[in-house]
Amino acid sequence: MDQKVTIYTLAEQLNLSVSAVSRAFNPNSKLSAEKRKIILEAAEKCGYVQNKMASRLSQDPIRIGILMRGRIHAYYSHMLDGINAAYREFQNYKVTCDIRTFSPGEFTIEGACQVLDEFLTEKYDGVILHGLYYKDIVDKVNQLSDAGIKVV
Repeated sequence: MDQKVTIYTLAEQLNLSVSAVSRAFNPNSKLSAEKRKIILEAAEKCGYVQNKMASRLSQDPIRIGILMRGRIHAYYSHMLDGINAAYREFQNYKVTCDIRTFSPGEFTIEGACQVLDEFLTEKYDGVILHGLYYKDIVDKVNQLSDAGIKVV
């Protein structure tokens, strides 16, 4: 039975450091093009597959804020189920998801703006909004976007 090729065995075969091999899989790293090509060709030849979960461990967590206003319960609950299912798949990749919801009776523009201010202050990486179509909220969305936070 063939032994699984790891980043360590690949580094040993190429007589390179593990960090050099790891950097080859990051197109933004400062590894020379020649060395990257050698590593990637060897990885393909050996059948090496990068462990995406392991590579995420050394990176900062990704923080996503979600703010929803539910008007139609059946639609709203299915959407939340889908978000939670997707979130469960990405938890091991250092992705956190902060879901805030307003039911029709508890929604206020001020409350929604307060949540968006929290997302801005705590520098979330991305924000997903649903059911919030008010000028004050659009102004907050623009502030998030101006701060480099991706908004959907």
